[in-house]
Amino acid sequence: MATPDAAVGPGSEGLPAGFPLPSAGVDLSGYRVALLGGDPRERLLLVSLVQAGAAVIAVGWPAPGTHPFLSGLEALLQAGPGVVTFTSDAREAVRNAQAVVAPMSNTDASGRVVAVPDGITEIFLTEKLLSYFPPGITLYLGQAKPVVRRAADKARVRIVELGEVDQIAWANAVPTAEGAIALAMQNTPITLRGARSVIIGAGRCGTVLAADLAGLGAQVTVAARRAAARARIAAAVPGCRAVPMEELAAVLSSADVVFNTVPAPVLPEPLLQRLPPAAVIVDVAAVPGGVDWEAAARLKRRALFAPGLPGKVAPVTAGRALAEAVPRLLAEERAGRAEGTKP
Repeated sequence: MATPDAAVGPGSEGLPAGFPLPSAGVDLSGYRVALLGGDPRERLLLVSLVQAGAAVIAVGWPAPGTHPFLSGLEALLQAGPGVVTFTSDAREAVRNAQAVVAPMSNTDASGRVVAVPDGITEIFLTEKLLSYFPPGITLYLGQAKPVVRRAADKARVRIVELGEVDQIAWANAVPTAEGAIALAMQNTPITLRGARSVIIGAGRCGTVLAADLAGLGAQVTVAARRAAARARIAAAVPGCRAVPMEELAAVLSSADVVFNTVPAPVLPEPLLQRLPPAAVIVDVAAVPGGVDWEAAARLKRRALFAPGLPGKVAPVTAGRALAEAVPRLLAEERAGRAEGTKP
């Protein structure tokens, strides 16, 4: 069997030399998994599933050798012990699947999968497709939009939001924070050292952002709704000030950089008006973000929307988290089915 470092050299579009794939100890022999689209993060997941023995049906993926998306990974996919079939037929793929995995990048509001490697196949996670799911099957995806959740409820399809799995979420928070900071550095005329930086949200991403910014010497203020979250982040990040959302308007009035991590309308026009004209907003929340984009344009506020940063700035690191976690989740589900219990 080919090893990752033997199959892929440094500087290729695959994995760095010596970068191990974490499927060891996970047995998915013959387990049929439909992989509906994907971005560079899911490339590693595909290889990990094949190395765990799964029978993967990859929908909307170009076959190796026909497109650069899988360049450098051909030997790993051919080495098995699992197999992968490439198709554009989502209905047939899910009809024969025992588990379905959709991308971390999720869908748009209509249920359309936004990351499809071949750039041609359209996949909609709506009632029509979910009606072909076998009974009791689980759909794994980054986050379920309302249209997807409604369709799943109607089809009695169980959903696992991978964005809420701690192992994956914390791993994604790191490249999200680093990418957001890089954007801020590129779009401000000042250093972040000493910059008055406001973070909205004290979840995983907000926590990593606060720690990274504090490490750069920024003046960090975090606004969060829950008192417990504010207490936790203040204790975890020395020098970080945590305030309730009711004080957000006041702290925005002197902000140099604002980072939003909350996928809700937390920056409406009245709050945007409080921002200094030179301030920069970096919104890393899921679509549609938390900024009133029309108001920001009208007020000439510099607001950058940057969802899905892990897949853009660190696809190998983010993909490794998927490659480690998802096969184990599938193996646990398979074992639960064999025992007649749900995971």
